Amino acid sequence: MQNKVGGVFSFVQGTILLPVYETIVQLLKGTFEVPKRLRTNQQKNAVIKYWRSKSDFSIDSNDRLVFMGKNVLRLSDVEKTVLDEFKAAKGCGARGMKGRLLEKHSGVSEVQIMNVLRNSELHQRTFPKFQNKVIPKPVSATRVGERWQIDLVDMRNDKIEMNGVIYR
Repeated sequence: MQNKVGGVFSFVQGTILLPVYETIVQLLKGTFEVPKRLRTNQQKNAVIKYWRSKSDFSIDSNDRLVFMGKNVLRLSDVEKTVLDEFKAAKGCGARGMKGRLLEKHSGVSEVQIMNVLRNSELHQRTFPKFQNKVIPKPVSATRVGERWQIDLVDMRNDKIEMNGVIYR
């Protein structure tokens, strides 16, 4: 049930929503006391995630959730984290950014990084996409050979001299 993908288990593959994040932190601290009947679906999913890999979750000194030694990102923190890493890397693409972020954080996908970079003004200035491309114009003709564009140069009147010989 637990598939290892790049050192991160599949059920913590994406970023975590804030209620799920807070529920797992409360479970680790031992302060989660919501009765089963009153739990939301997100809280139920968070409890299942926690119990499936209880030994892999921990809390660091700044009260941040850590999974297998890497910080778990909340969905609200993805944009700030990606842009900070983009500035630190002095500009790179989504695939390179994913490798850099997965060294420190768990649950960052390449699609999320691309969406943040696509909307980032800093990324657009670093990697501009030019919009002034040539628009192809179709040529319409009513019969064969009507629209040939041939440039013929009449060279009969031009004289060329080479090695004392005049060529016509």
